[in-house]
Amino acid sequence: MENLKKTELYKTWQELPPWAKGVVAIAGTGVAIFAGVKIYGALKGLNKDKGNRSESSGWNKELDKLNSNPATRSTLSKLQADTIANQMFGAMDGLGTDEETLYRSARQIKNDADWAAVNAAYGIREVSSGLFWEKPFRGTLSGALSNELSDDKLNPTYFLIPGFGPFLALYGITSADTEISTFNKILKKNGTKYQL
Repeated sequence: MENLKKTELYKTWQELPPWAKGVVAIAGTGVAIFAGVKIYGALKGLNKDKGNRSESSGWNKELDKLNSNPATRSTLSKLQADTIANQMFGAMDGLGTDEETLYRSARQIKNDADWAAVNAAYGIREVSSGLFWEKPFRGTLSGALSNELSDDKLNPTYFLIPGFGPFLALYGITSADTEISTFNKILKKNGTKYQL
């Protein structure tokens, strides 16, 4: 049966006009190159994710360690940590970054175990820029925040937003602060030693 298939396939190939054989050869080469590039990219991505997986695993271990001591235990439930992680992801994913949501989410983090819980809940995610020509950022929460928040000075209009201006002042944040320093000040004021 197999010899018959080979014979039929061979006959079909032999009956093709030369231009059709060329098209088949070019298409086959294109498919092989495309598959090779995809496999190479996937293998390269696995290597790149190694650091992310290590950091993500480290947050889980840190959370377990902090939760083993009643004095350093997380004030957040698993659901609350998941919710904060999802809020932060939503604030970064797509076109533009909603810094106000990031700062308000950070305000809910009260200690190191809370920060570890939110990082563990976030895991590794892909944050899209919302622009088709820009490659999405894939990584942990700390990496995504560092990627999304800038070293530029805060927009002065933040201080005019009702309820948000006083919130920034409460944390000692001024227009001289950057987006990253603002996030770090919120974490520090809430008793977290971790910084971006």
